[in-house]
Amino acid sequence: EMTQWFLNNKDLEALGYIMFAKRCETNATAKSDWDAPNWDHAAMDKNIKAGQQLLAAAQKDFFKWRYRYQVIRMAFYLKDYKQTLALHKSLIADKKATNAMYYRCLSLKAGAYYKLGDYSTAAYLYSLAFDGTDDNKESNYISYDWCFRPHGDNWEKGPKADKSAVLALTKNANERATLAIMDALHRYENVLPLMKQAFDLNPKANGLDIVMVREINKLEQSVLTPKLNSNTGFSNYNYIYGSNYYDPYYNTSDQATMQKHQLQKQNEINDFIAFAKAVQKHEKQSSNTFWPVAIAYLHYLKQDWTQAETWLATAERMNPKGRLNELLRTQKLLLSIGKHEKIDEQVEQEILPTLQWLEQKATKENRYDKSYYSLMTLVLPNAYMKQQDTMKALLCIAKGTTGPTGYGRIYSWWDVNAPRQKAFVEPGYSNQMEQVTTAKIIELKNWIKGRKASEYDNWLVKFAPYEDGDLDMYIGTRYLRQHDFSRAEATLKNVPEALMKRYKFIDPFAERWIDTQEPKDTLATWNKYTFAKEMLRLQTQIDKASAQDIYRYANGLYSMTYYGVAWRTDMYYRSGVDALAYYGDSSRNNLLPEYKNYYSALAPMKYYQLAIDKTNDKELKAKCLFMLSKCWQKSADVPLAERRNYNPTENYSYYYYSLTSPYFEKLKNEYSSSQSIEVMMDECAYLRHYLKR
Repeated sequence: EMTQWFLNNKDLEALGYIMFAKRCETNATAKSDWDAPNWDHAAMDKNIKAGQQLLAAAQKDFFKWRYRYQVIRMAFYLKDYKQTLALHKSLIADKKATNAMYYRCLSLKAGAYYKLGDYSTAAYLYSLAFDGTDDNKESNYISYDWCFRPHGDNWEKGPKADKSAVLALTKNANERATLAIMDALHRYENVLPLMKQAFDLNPKANGLDIVMVREINKLEQSVLTPKLNSNTGFSNYNYIYGSNYYDPYYNTSDQATMQKHQLQKQNEINDFIAFAKAVQKHEKQSSNTFWPVAIAYLHYLKQDWTQAETWLATAERMNPKGRLNELLRTQKLLLSIGKHEKIDEQVEQEILPTLQWLEQKATKENRYDKSYYSLMTLVLPNAYMKQQDTMKALLCIAKGTTGPTGYGRIYSWWDVNAPRQKAFVEPGYSNQMEQVTTAKIIELKNWIKGRKASEYDNWLVKFAPYEDGDLDMYIGTRYLRQHDFSRAEATLKNVPEALMKRYKFIDPFAERWIDTQEPKDTLATWNKYTFAKEMLRLQTQIDKASAQDIYRYANGLYSMTYYGVAWRTDMYYRSGVDALAYYGDSSRNNLLPEYKNYYSALAPMKYYQLAIDKTNDKELKAKCLFMLSKCWQKSADVPLAERRNYNPTENYSYYYYSLTSPYFEKLKNEYSSSQSIEVMMDECAYLRHYLKR
């Protein structure tokens, strides 16, 4: 296309510049970010001379500025910073322009001063380039920021730009306002005084709205996100793999600190609202469409729905365009969700068009993907949980998780041309679903399969949220952990074989004297369904069962615990540093019974003791006593301060506690001559040390 353009237009001046720019390019770029540049200094010198000759012959201002830029750039990349300044003076001098090349040349001039150690002048020039054009804006800001960092060997007190010296170089109020804006972008806290300073200097200062957006983003992070997370309705968010007992945010003194922090943030919001209103009222503020939208959102952060609606109406009357209009539409959606006491069918139909619009935007732009994800996984679920509609909350979370097209979120699409797979929610990894009753999960499964009442309901499950059979697998897994093996077997037999194969594990009934997640036998032939069938067989015959079968049943129960090799029977995830494991205290009190047993291993103890009572076989009695000791050990009474190491083998308090086992004493006194005890001693250091002390 370019060749055809030159043939049609015969623009020899443009062709000449492109040829020269390509010669310069080889000495102004590297092969990659990882490669050091390998530049030809002699060729760069030639380019400087040739560029000045071509500049003198150039006719169009468009190309003249580009020749100036290429020549100055060559000198800068040659690290001849004095020549860079000299060329800028001779080629540009006092010329002024508004094009991007003028400001790129100015940035190179600033860079030369920076390299020569005049950081204050460099900072001033970078601020002019920053304010003059959006081209290269990020680089100019970062370079300005670096001017104020200590340089040289002394990273604390080395030379740097002096703010008073930079201010002394400014020529008007707008330049000083720009410095205030750039400093506001750098500062994390107490930014409002700088915003007020910039506004007082120049109400039209570029970037004032950008700083406001940044401050609103920070308020979202410190006010809105914690509020959404704390009001999800899923109060025990991590109650399976962690404990409130170990979480400092549940400490009363920290709660008071948090409340004080939130009050401070509310005051900040009020201050920003007052400032935004002052800016919006200023008659010379040309881009004031932004400010009513900002004010409305600040009121939304306060959950002041009336004021938020009033200011959104003000913004809508001003007929905003482009991104501001999209922002307005998104805020109206948030307000519709927030202001209603209940999200009923009428409200759902009201918000559906905007949800569909946002979903479509999320398929193309990452920023909308983030908004869509937050809305579907936090904002809407919170509203549904407030009205105790757990099922709709879970469906919203699933829809946000599987993404706007059902193929996952945009950020995960690393190669847009590569074939993508459907995304599904894995129920066992959903902290929210883990807190819902099994009956609710069954209701959810049946609702998804049934006929939908509205367009909104159909939209919620437009893309299947769960893989076929996954909910049956999850429901069956919950029955397993409840030791309801009859329902587990009946449910798991409906799971497709391909899905069942993903959860295979080694023999859960084999004798193992040491707890390990890396056993020697690695042949995985069992799955959840075959395990449920065998446990059901043993459970239904337990009253008439032999001691050996009771022992087998107890081994199956122990294998299901946190410490067993078949923990995958009733769990989807196991942390190697779980604070609820090994130590018995009040932190387990908040758990459901099935989770208490998962950590305490109390259920197998009943059946190991029953096997002992039913047999005269000393070898079997010895094995049961040893397993009883292992179960007893998993509720160690060790002070919290002494649980410094999650690895119990490196915890002396846990070690000494283990040596007090009442079952070890009986093993020593009555079964020390058994063959089994030799194998146990070989594998268990606790027993070995106990018997040899």
